[in-house]
Amino acid sequence: MKNKKYAKILVLALSLALLIGAAVGIAASAEGTPEVLKKNIEYGETLKFMVAVDPESVGGEGKTVTLSVYEGDPENGGKLVGQPAVAEYQDTSETNIGVANAYIATSTYGVSALAYGQEYYLVVECDGVATTEKYSAVEYFLKRLYGDGIINATDELGIAQKALYQNAIAYGSSAQTVAELEDTNLDTGTNVADFLWVAAENGTVNGAASAVVTKDTALNFAYTGDEDPSGLAYWLDPNGNKTTVATASGIYAPKFATYTFDDLSNDTVITPSTSSGWKTASFADGDKDVSKYKNLLINEIPTATDRSQSYSIVDGQLYYTTTGGTRWALNNTANAASGANHTVFETDLTISLPESKTSTTITAQFYATGVSNALYSMIFRYYSDDVSDTSTNEAGKFECYFQRNQTYTDTTTSSTIGKDTTHLFAQVAEAGSKTASINIKFESYYISSTDDSTMVMYVNDTPLWILDSRGVDRTNAPSTKSQVDAYQNTDGVYVCQYAFIEGSSTDYTPRNAVYKCVMFNPNTGYATDMYFDNIIFESDVVAEENIPTYNLTRK
Repeated sequence: MKNKKYAKILVLALSLALLIGAAVGIAASAEGTPEVLKKNIEYGETLKFMVAVDPESVGGEGKTVTLSVYEGDPENGGKLVGQPAVAEYQDTSETNIGVANAYIATSTYGVSALAYGQEYYLVVECDGVATTEKYSAVEYFLKRLYGDGIINATDELGIAQKALYQNAIAYGSSAQTVAELEDTNLDTGTNVADFLWVAAENGTVNGAASAVVTKDTALNFAYTGDEDPSGLAYWLDPNGNKTTVATASGIYAPKFATYTFDDLSNDTVITPSTSSGWKTASFADGDKDVSKYKNLLINEIPTATDRSQSYSIVDGQLYYTTTGGTRWALNNTANAASGANHTVFETDLTISLPESKTSTTITAQFYATGVSNALYSMIFRYYSDDVSDTSTNEAGKFECYFQRNQTYTDTTTSSTIGKDTTHLFAQVAEAGSKTASINIKFESYYISSTDDSTMVMYVNDTPLWILDSRGVDRTNAPSTKSQVDAYQNTDGVYVCQYAFIEGSSTDYTPRNAVYKCVMFNPNTGYATDMYFDNIIFESDVVAEENIPTYNLTRK
């Protein structure tokens, strides 16, 4: 970070004026059109807008350059607020503007806390030619935090700046809330806390390298690079949580983690239950409010003396470690929508293997309420090296497969049901790496009119497994491993139309519910470290005609 450079004041006489860290280039539309190099804010009784204008764009020194602020587009009747401010020609060689001199203008209009989220029109004019840009206080706060990296500051100045911008957002948000509660006829617009910073890598977002948008704004990512577009773009919420990655051009809807753990310190104490049965673990972190974690984590005490488990917070992640064979679950029953027929569990998951291990195997089961009557059951595994058959090239790959259906009786190979050497693997790390970080997502629908269920597992936004019971002849479930392995669709994704956990070998009716709880059980003998972050638990009601269909055509 270059906080010391940022601290060099744009207007040296204004000790509280802080530069925006990256230039905003505006192409001149005609000769003599003012070019805004920087936009900024002055702190005082109110926040005031600042701009730096390139002298070369207006014909050099000795010109009259003005800054006017409008509420609304001035071309369509927008209201002038305050009076036009005349810019000063100043030495800016000791700043990060990038030119030796610039015209510096500070608005006469000050933005109140109730309008931190409001977008204003800044009109810079010289010799009758004008440039108009839209700007807001929240754009300044978020640009400084995320675009300039202040959110990750470790030096004294950067930490103070981070607190300033975050507290300003919190102050503006509270001011809006209080004002609207005191005057129910008052509408202060979108709350300043409901904006986010969006940036693109090797591409654009909404036509630019970065943007500030509201949380419900559709984001248009366009890939422009020459390499694999993986990791094209990301968006962050006002707490700095990187919530998802777009891997291709397209329109995306923002989504936000239910649990990020960034508000918890490494001193957080997570106390698992020590009594028999499934119990809720407790969270404590000094005087912090940890109520939202009250029902998140439930665990079962180890059933053997040679097994252990522990939980903690490590640098904003939920850390779980075990010697194997200890069950625990992430639960969203308390937050689940009433009557929901659609649910999503998604998390950034890091799996770390001890030096003595080359793989780890974990059972995941999905429950409607608490930990009983599993709806679905699957197993996933991470390989650091090739551990069984080198021809499968397992090294650095993530694999999933499924517990056997009641009609499949090959118990000698039940641990490899559905295993396919070509299509059930996802490359997630380099060969030999003891650590793999992935985004894993499970999405499920229940169709009450036909008593059918669907479930899709995604690894790094790519489907790895599809379950869809619609139109399936449940009397024709596979009975051999070779038949199980043959269940690949024409896209190479594993299709498993029969992998429900059933009460009897003749009962193939899907459960009439969607899951609200996800249980993890690292298998005995597979010591495992797991780090969870950006957990998304979503549930809602979806019209049945809008439930997607999947490619179930087998190869």
